[in-house]
Amino acid sequence: MNQAIKTPNNASIGNTSDVLRDIHLENKNIAIYNRDIDYLNDELKILNEKEINFKSNGSSAEIIEALKTFSKNRLPAKSLLIQDIAEVLNLFKHISKAKTFRLSLESISTDMCRKFHADINQLRLLCTYVGSGTLWLPDDIQKDVSLNDEIQQVKTGNIALLKGKLYPTDKPLFHRSPEIETLNERRLLLRIDRNG
Repeated sequence: MNQAIKTPNNASIGNTSDVLRDIHLENKNIAIYNRDIDYLNDELKILNEKEINFKSNGSSAEIIEALKTFSKNRLPAKSLLIQDIAEVLNLFKHISKAKTFRLSLESISTDMCRKFHADINQLRLLCTYVGSGTLWLPDDIQKDVSLNDEIQQVKTGNIALLKGKLYPTDKPLFHRSPEIETLNERRLLLRIDRNG
């Protein structure tokens, strides 16, 4: 896997959240916001010792209220992680123009999606808070995934926006989960989809 210096043509990668808007460009099917989440380490250590399985649908306000309730006995009262998730959801709201969302925050200890695939949705946001990030393919190798050196990986903490099969006019992004089972690793994954 290549944490490449050269950015594949189908990707927009940058160090400010503005780069996520590039997902709507015709020739891009992934946008990645590089960011530092070291300030969340204390809370992430707490959560990584627990089995987390939070799912919620609705408006951004409804989801954040449900997340605050869920995290009451799990995280500090003024949780930096909840604040971060609220900001990430708000970013997704502005970029996707959706009114309602499906959000999940889950502990994962399996390889989940083992094969490269494209999702049946318009837009998906992924952020791996703990563990290995999502693997993805440049457009020009999607027919030959044996080229392991070309496989890309989203770094832990970075925000990735992915086009799915329902996004109008453009090619979807092919991606898969990292292999963590054999390494006995765990991931804490945030996933947000448009719901309307």
